[in-house]
Amino acid sequence: MRDIESLNRRVATIEKHLRGGVTDLTQLLIEHQFTPVNHSSIGMEHHCRCGFRPRHWGEWAEHVTDVANAT
Repeated sequence: MRDIESLNRRVATIEKHLRGGVTDLTQLLIEHQFTPVNHSSIGMEHHCRCGFRPRHWGEWAEHVTDVANAT
């Protein structure tokens, strides 16, 4: 349950940035897209396009929120 609450707070932060500047947030999400990568040795794994390797969607959302807050 705590993970859902944390994710909801992060979504709210992203929405706040969306209201502040759609172009900036759109670019941020393009640069930090959560994409699947197939590794021959370990199989499928998701990475952020910047190179960050989140373990799950919540960790990726936290990463994107941190990047948004830093800008």
